[in-house]
Amino acid sequence: MMLRIGVQAFAAGVLLWNAWRLGHVPPFWPFAALLVVEAMMLLWNLSQRPKEIHRGWWAWAASVGIVVFPVVVAFWVHGPIHESLWRFGLSYSLQLLALLLEVWALTALRLCFSQLAEAHCVVRSGPYRYVRHPLYLAYCIGMFGSCIGVNRPVLWGLWLLFVGMEVLRARAEEEVLAGVFPTYRVYQTETGMWFPRWRGGGARC
Repeated sequence: MMLRIGVQAFAAGVLLWNAWRLGHVPPFWPFAALLVVEAMMLLWNLSQRPKEIHRGWWAWAASVGIVVFPVVVAFWVHGPIHESLWRFGLSYSLQLLALLLEVWALTALRLCFSQLAEAHCVVRSGPYRYVRHPLYLAYCIGMFGSCIGVNRPVLWGLWLLFVGMEVLRARAEEEVLAGVFPTYRVYQTETGMWFPRWRGGGARC
């Protein structure tokens, strides 16, 4: 559908714009490179026909909200930003951790990567062996790291909104996957949504 193409293409455009912004700061070149890769993966995803797309308005709203989020952050949080050394170190470390988790998740997703809640396949390799939404978790950790570095109330508020939208995306994704693939229900019982599900009487997340 044209709306799907529009959202995916717009998301790729925002990713490239954000990569261009980060490309001006050498320490953030790895992040910029990953954003370019994500944009290319989204565009390539347009050649794939999903078995089903979540048609709930709230699912689409969450997906589009995540797309425009970098623009909103850039509008509300702008420089100059002065960070103490320890704050920068902690912020950058968390963002690097998120980057590694994101790369791991994207490597497992490949052509199943999408901005929308779509049913392409059930991925159970890589970090998806342990949690059902490692990519969204990586996004939340990365932005949390940014909040620590910038440390502005408005960004912390935006982070809470961001997490809420990612939760909605995750739930929409699970609904559409469970509706198409019967094995997804089994997968849900074997893995945690955000954190590993420990067995043998351990805690479940």
